[in-house]
Amino acid sequence: MAFRLLFLLSLLFPFLLGAQIVIDASDVPPFGAALTTSTDTLVAGLQPGPGGINQSWDFSMLAGQESTANLVVNPVETPNGASFPEATFAFKSANDFYSYAQVTADALLALGGSASLVEGVDPVILNFDPPQQLLPLPAAYGSTFNNSFGFELQLDGSVINPLIDSVRVMSNSTQSAEIDGAGALALPGATYETLRQRLETINETVIEVKFFGSWTPFESSIDTIITYQWWAGDGRGTALSIDFNPQGEALEATYLSGFTEELLPPLAAFSVEIIDNALVQFTDESENQPSEWAWNFGDGATSSEQNPLHTYPEGGLYNACLTVSNLAGQSTVCQEVNALVNSAGEASAPEGLKAYPSPASEVLFLEFGELEGKAVALSLFNTLGQALLRQPFDQAPAGAWAMDVSGLQPGLYRVVVESRGQRVKVLTFVKQDHTQR
Repeated sequence: MAFRLLFLLSLLFPFLLGAQIVIDASDVPPFGAALTTSTDTLVAGLQPGPGGINQSWDFSMLAGQESTANLVVNPVETPNGASFPEATFAFKSANDFYSYAQVTADALLALGGSASLVEGVDPVILNFDPPQQLLPLPAAYGSTFNNSFGFELQLDGSVINPLIDSVRVMSNSTQSAEIDGAGALALPGATYETLRQRLETINETVIEVKFFGSWTPFESSIDTIITYQWWAGDGRGTALSIDFNPQGEALEATYLSGFTEELLPPLAAFSVEIIDNALVQFTDESENQPSEWAWNFGDGATSSEQNPLHTYPEGGLYNACLTVSNLAGQSTVCQEVNALVNSAGEASAPEGLKAYPSPASEVLFLEFGELEGKAVALSLFNTLGQALLRQPFDQAPAGAWAMDVSGLQPGLYRVVVESRGQRVKVLTFVKQDHTQR
C-alpha cells in the first residue's frame, strides 16, 4: 500500500508543480519586439515576499515615476555591433543607447553597451570582461550560479573639467544567485507566471583622474546590493526587479509596463478642448505606443507632457502641432486652435447683449441690446475651436433673434460677438439633446 501511494505521488508530483515554469533560450524576445519598463522610487517598506513554489506575489500597487522603451534589435545592424561580435541580440533605448546580450548553451549573459554621451563625440563602448551572467539556462526553481564580471572605462576628462585629461573607472563585481521561488506575479495591468531569482552583488569601484599626464585616485567604494528578480517567459524577460540595501530597505522597483512583438512607428493624433477662454486642454490620441511627445502650441510655447494644459496669451487662431516618437520612428500632426479671450484690450461688453436659454435644445435666442441697428458679426465655435457658423448683420435686429441649434451635437459652445472688427463678448451655452427636455 505504501509503495503504491509513493508511486502515485511520483506521477502526480509534476502536476503539483504546475505553477513552476522553465525558462530557456527559446524565451528570448524576437527582433522588433518592444519592452517598456517603469521605475518606482517611492518604495519605502516594500518587501519581496516569501520564496517557494506555487507562490502569489502582488505588486499591482507599483506606480512608476519614469518609463523607458527598449527595442530588441539584431546586433549586427547596430552602429557599434562590431565591438560585441558574440552578441545574439541587443536592446536599443532612447538617445542611441545600446546594450548587448548573448544566449549560450547554459547562460544568458550581458556583454556591455554603447552610448553617445556627448553630441559630436564618438560613442563610449563598455565591455564586461568577463561577461555578467543574468540567468542560468535552462532556468528552473532551485537553479543557482556564481559569477564575477568587471569593466574598465576611460573617458575624456575635458568634458567634465578643462584641467582633467582623462577619467578612468574600474569596476569588479561578484554575484551569487538562486532561483528561490516560482508562481504568479501581479503587476499594474498584467499577471505573469514567473521564476524569482535572489541575486547578491558586491561591487568594488575605483575612479581615477589624470592631471598633466599623471593618474590620481579620486574615489573608491565597495557596496552590496540584494536584488529580487521575477523572470517571465515568452520574451518578457525580467518582469520585475527590486533592489534592496544590506539592511533590507527597498531602493527602487523596475517593472514591465508594456510589451509588443512588433513596434510600429507612431501615428500622431490629438484632440483639443477649450476649458475656459484661452485655457486649452490638449489630449494625446496617438497610435502605436509613442514614448515621447513634443508639443508646439503655435504661440512660441512648447511642452513635452503627454496631455498638457496650456493658456494662450491672447485670442486668435493658433496652429498647434504634436510630434510623437518611439524607437521605430516619429510622426507629426497639426490643427488650428481658436483661443477665445476676454481681455482688457477688447471692447467693453454692451448692455443688454445676452444669449438664452442654456441648456438649449432646438433654438438659442440672442438679444443685441445696445448693438441693435449696428453692424455685428456672430461666430459659433465648438470646444475644439472649430468654427461652425458665421452670421454677419449690417444692422443687428431688434428684440430676440433665433439661432437654430437643433443640428448641433450635445456639448458646450461659444458665440463670439464682433462689432466694427473688434470682439466685444463671448457668450457660452450648453446644447442638450431634445429628448432630455
